[in-house]
Amino acid sequence: MNADLFIKDRIQKEIDMKKEIFEKKQQQQKEHQKEIDTLQNQLNTLPNQLNTLPPITSLTSFTLDNITYLILENGTCAIINNTINTPNTSINVSCVEYVNKKYKVIAVYDGAFFYNNNIISVELPECEKIGGSVFYDCVNLSFVSLPKCKSCGNISFTNCIKLSIVILPECQKTGNQTFFGCSNLTNISLPKCKSIGTNSFSDSSTLTSIYFPECEIINMGAFNNCSALTSVQFPKCKSIGNSAFYRCNALTSIYFPRCQSIDIKAFNGCDNLVSVSFPKCSTVGSEAFYKCNSLASVSFPKCKSLDDYSLNNCSISYISIPETIEYIGNNALGNNPLKCVNFKGSYNIITGTAPFLTYLSHITNTIECIHIPNMCNVDKYAKVLQLPTIIFRNTKKCKYCDPFNNNNKCVSLCPLYNE
Repeated sequence: MNADLFIKDRIQKEIDMKKEIFEKKQQQQKEHQKEIDTLQNQLNTLPNQLNTLPPITSLTSFTLDNITYLILENGTCAIINNTINTPNTSINVSCVEYVNKKYKVIAVYDGAFFYNNNIISVELPECEKIGGSVFYDCVNLSFVSLPKCKSCGNISFTNCIKLSIVILPECQKTGNQTFFGCSNLTNISLPKCKSIGTNSFSDSSTLTSIYFPECEIINMGAFNNCSALTSVQFPKCKSIGNSAFYRCNALTSIYFPRCQSIDIKAFNGCDNLVSVSFPKCSTVGSEAFYKCNSLASVSFPKCKSLDDYSLNNCSISYISIPETIEYIGNNALGNNPLKCVNFKGSYNIITGTAPFLTYLSHITNTIECIHIPNMCNVDKYAKVLQLPTIIFRNTKKCKYCDPFNNNNKCVSLCPLYNE
């Protein structure tokens, strides 16, 4: 009997619960019907003529000539998409008209034209910003003019393999891989650009000359594998990133008057590089010029650190070690046909650059001259270097460093030979 009462009670509770749910649903339906009636009344009261429509909000978009625009709150518009399917299309838009009102086109949003093979040229005179992937893989695009554009997003022109002319006089920053793989781009000038993004011009295999008069930062891999690059001008550049000019095999000479730091592998593998000059550089990173097989002339008068393998596997026969030096890394000058080493300063070369001294002790068969500051103890150096017995000649000029010596009274080991 108790079991029957328990079952009845449980069934009654279930019935009550379902009734409650049903009543709630009925109440929700009534509320939804009220909302529908309210919206229907609003719709019926809207004006029927286009010229009496309410003001366009910032969420309004419209399409003209297969290009979709988004109206912005400041009374301008941006390109957000396209359905262009006509081959050899040229785009030239500065202002568009919609509902009897004109809007300047000031931006192109992410991916607006990507993968479109029909576009061959783009001119946007009023555009101030290009988003990411905007023209990604537009393989027939050859000409771009954006005279007011101040920034380009990541991979915005990546793989535009026919792009040959780019006009960006106001651009201040390029994103990552902006012109990556633009294999038909031969030269580019960005007169106001201050920062070049990671791999921004990487693999632009026909790029021959670049001029960035205001650029201060070259990020990692910016010109990686630009194999035709012969001329680079960066008068204000302060730092060069990791592998920035890696395997730029056509470079023969570089001069960075204000550069203060060179990151690892920055010029690694530049086979035809003959001379480099960095008047204000303080740090040369690991393998920065590794395997620059033709490099014979280097100038780092303010250098504090030559990191591991930084000038390894080059063709340097003469090296001047500036008085600012604090560290010379492991094998920094290894595998070079060194003939003459000129130590300029009075720093403690024995403790400060032991790996370099160890290296010198192994190449006495090639060295002909080592210049040491006059205030240093020559016997001490000879002992540390483990050099053979030598004859020291004071204030002796040598054919390698005489042009740089200016008759300063250094102690020279010149030539190096047994007594």
